[in-house]
Amino acid sequence: MQNGCIRHYYSMIPAALLATACILVTAGCRKQSPADADSAFQQPSDSAQGNVPDQPSMPILNIAPPTTVVEVNGSKLMQNELDNRLQSILAAQGLDGLPPQQRQAVSGKMRNLIIEAFIAETLICEDAARQKIEATDDDVNAEIDNIRSSLPEGLALEDLLQQRGLTMEFLRRDIGRELTINKVLEARTASLPKPTEEEIEAFYKGQPDAFEMPEKVRARHVLIDAREGLPEEEMLAKKVLAEKCQKELADGADFAAVAREHSACNSREKGGDLGFIARGETVPEFEEAAFSQPPNKVGPVVQTQFGYHIIEVLDHQEARTKPLEEAREEIIARLNDQQRKENLDEYVNGLKSSADIKMGPGQQPLPQ
Repeated sequence: MQNGCIRHYYSMIPAALLATACILVTAGCRKQSPADADSAFQQPSDSAQGNVPDQPSMPILNIAPPTTVVEVNGSKLMQNELDNRLQSILAAQGLDGLPPQQRQAVSGKMRNLIIEAFIAETLICEDAARQKIEATDDDVNAEIDNIRSSLPEGLALEDLLQQRGLTMEFLRRDIGRELTINKVLEARTASLPKPTEEEIEAFYKGQPDAFEMPEKVRARHVLIDAREGLPEEEMLAKKVLAEKCQKELADGADFAAVAREHSACNSREKGGDLGFIARGETVPEFEEAAFSQPPNKVGPVVQTQFGYHIIEVLDHQEARTKPLEEAREEIIARLNDQQRKENLDEYVNGLKSSADIKMGPGQQPLPQ
């Protein structure tokens, strides 16, 4: 989807974005950063249970009598639609496997965001109709083409839609709705003034912690999978293999080739390259080795709870403060986002002030 203003506003979650997210997750298109590539050496985190499943859950099919969650100028968000949207978001974000207490807390926040998004989308679409702003068939076709091109070879969009219980008509309608909203919001923010030099400098001086860069290393490794519990003779064979690989690499063997042949880490597809890693992101034994080794030299075999690692540090960056000139574009982007959000808050609040918005029976008012 286009990087329209809608992405920066209220964390809005249009139905088309939900549908597309579910399609892409089902197709296994989720991108990983290099640091995410190897769960076998990273520190466990509280969100580890939220990894995207191979087969996300299908949306909830609510068969209870439909009840209204919120009504906006006659347009209703029904409970079953809210449930389906919520489940789709949780599945797309890999959060549907959270423990019950965490899931309940996340679901409550997501629920309010969906309701807020429905209110804002409905009012903006009504305003778009008044202004005669509408996405064209060509706009929608271009987005459909973008979705098709992002799918793995051999997977048809129509088949994926069917798996998710969606139709092409549904997808086209919701993409048109999102693009129409984007056109309205982009028109409102296109002429906003650019940040001044004084504003840029004030932002930089006012948030010094935001520009602190931690010590980082860029490393690649070969992981010989030797987890606890293997028979002693198998553990010994794994250690012998790790030492053999280490010697070959130290003698000048092609690191990428050895990683592709022997490594049990997903990073083998990138020749073992893990990208940049900060302290605290890996298990202690791996961190100690990676941050103490000199660059461009293959280190000794390192054992962790996941097996034997042969590590080569490609770059070592000391902790530093990012200078203003280096941070300038980032600051401008942040200030632009802040200005757009303030403008759009004012716009939507204005639409709300003259709208007829009613919470459904038994529904709690949204937090202010």
